[in-house]
Amino acid sequence: MPVACIDVRTAPMLACLAQGMRVDTGRKLFAGVRVDGKMREQLEKCPQRDRVYFESEDGRYLQVLRSGKDSFIGKVLEPATEARVVDDIRRNVWSLLQRICPGRRDEGEIRLYALDADEPTFAAGTLPKAARDPYSSDDDDDFR
Repeated sequence: MPVACIDVRTAPMLACLAQGMRVDTGRKLFAGVRVDGKMREQLEKCPQRDRVYFESEDGRYLQVLRSGKDSFIGKVLEPATEARVVDDIRRNVWSLLQRICPGRRDEGEIRLYALDADEPTFAAGTLPKAARDPYSSDDDDDFR
């Protein structure tokens, strides 16, 4: 009878199984950054010739999505995107962000997020105004 070996590498996997986690092969991912006050201002003042990079309806370049009160800009990845392609997508997102919002400091700002099936995309040319929260300010910036 085979004996199962549980060590530091397999223990986290077993913990995931015990919690009922599963792989969702149909969920899209999003590679992007949270739109802070400075970036929102840059997007609003972006020259018309560069607006195609985040306002195109076909999603060829970047898309602006919303999650609760936060907005994010980045690229939607199809379900089960190959891992070797993710680095190319990260570089592409970074390059486009540098063009439309120059001055970002770190490529590490780009994160992967799981998308909800009904996640809305903003209509071309519109970004929501920051919600007025008494505990935050327009210069709120997670990337300092």
